[in-house]
Amino acid sequence: MNDFKYDPSLKVGLKPGELLHVGERKLEKIRIRVIDFDSKHLEERELESIEECRNYKDKDTVSWINIDGLHNIESMTILRKDFGISSLVFEDVINTHNRPKFEDYGNYIFIIAKMINYDIETRTISFEHISFVLGENYVLSFQERFGDFFEPVRERIRNSIGRIRRKKVDYLNYALLDVLVDNYFVVADKFNTNLNELEEELMADPSPETLKQMYINKRELLKFSRNIRPMREVTNNFYKMESQLIE
Repeated sequence: MNDFKYDPSLKVGLKPGELLHVGERKLEKIRIRVIDFDSKHLEERELESIEECRNYKDKDTVSWINIDGLHNIESMTILRKDFGISSLVFEDVINTHNRPKFEDYGNYIFIIAKMINYDIETRTISFEHISFVLGENYVLSFQERFGDFFEPVRERIRNSIGRIRRKKVDYLNYALLDVLVDNYFVVADKFNTNLNELEEELMADPSPETLKQMYINKRELLKFSRNIRPMREVTNNFYKMESQLIE
């Protein structure tokens, strides 16, 4: 669980657009991975510096640049300037307490989502702040830590499974969002299984511990619902948006 408590006073005195990482620091060093592809070409590598990202901004291929770690303000500032992205967007990228949302900036689209994990042992959920910037030929994705649910998408790209290698960058971003949403159903199923088990325990032995677990389950379910509800608007906007970036 992330025990970091957001204090709004942290931003007092900062200039508009000045970057401040808000959240728990989960990595010592950022990690930058790139998958660049089209129907005939595939390049997958880890970059040594944030400056190398600019080489993928205007390529004719589809470039997926994934950044693990949000705390390095200097690197975020370089990336923001190289890709011509508003500082207000990067404020939201590095503020892990922002809710899911979808914003159209004309020549790029900004999306915030949540990656959700369920711990069967503690019957609690944890969240990871995920952001995407969808440009003409690239997707920038930002994660708090190493490890994600996106490996099936990487495998589809590596092995040219389905349409992903023949499609443009909007389809890649759609595939990444689809993985996150699919996982919400997995978490919901775990909640349902847990609730059934607790009801059986309550019928067999209505102990204080069982009642406590019922309370925890209800509390975690409310947190889950509060974080996934805004994703309906995000996905609807993605489907309905009239933009040259989305086919």
